[in-house]
Amino acid sequence: MELPENFFNMLTPLLVGATYFSAFKDGKTTCNRFITNYFLYLFTSLVIYFTAIKVYEEKGVPINKSLIGLSFILIFVLIFALTFTENIVYQHLIYLSILIAMAYTQKIYLEKKQFEKEVIEETLKKMMIIIVVCLLIAVKFPQHMNDSFLQFLFFGSLFVVFFRIVDYLFLKKKHNDMISSVTVFLFSGFIMYDSKRVIELAKKCTLNGGSPNYLTHVFDMFLNIQGLFNNLVDVIE
Repeated sequence: MELPENFFNMLTPLLVGATYFSAFKDGKTTCNRFITNYFLYLFTSLVIYFTAIKVYEEKGVPINKSLIGLSFILIFVLIFALTFTENIVYQHLIYLSILIAMAYTQKIYLEKKQFEKEVIEETLKKMMIIIVVCLLIAVKFPQHMNDSFLQFLFFGSLFVVFFRIVDYLFLKKKHNDMISSVTVFLFSGFIMYDSKRVIELAKKCTLNGGSPNYLTHVFDMFLNIQGLFNNLVDVIE
């Protein structure tokens, strides 16, 4: 079933409005409906991201090596700025810029790989199943999403990055599918850990009050989902 042509264009402002009215009170973020606000932020981020990719495709934005390099540098600088910016308006503008820049790099990745439409659809279906399972595990077995689990994921990620570099430079991507499969499990683990962390933050926020920073936690999950998709589509292809 095809989505309407202007689906994302209509959905984006609705989600932005819903997120603002749910997550903000008197110009500050509120702990009320923490989990709902978190998922509103996450869903809005994904819709903005997909909308930007669609716009790049419609406008026929070319693949330019210098622009690719500048995009990665820009993303790194913006993430650094997001970490140290306290003004809530600037935070959201920086976050929006990160999503738009990352959408450009993703558009290039998809064009370079030239995935079939059926592969993309199959990947999205399986990704949704994985995410739901990860959320259920995080809710059912939060005691296992501890610091040791995070350390395992961290060092596993370092090993995967190192092995992927070796495979690319010396082995002609001979083990690419195996590396992508392992990476899918690692990102699934990160989704479980971050889900458990958000549940804990919701409880603390409800008890202690304050003005929560949704963007930081949502961006972590956004990166998990993007990484999961990019590796899962490699496995399914």
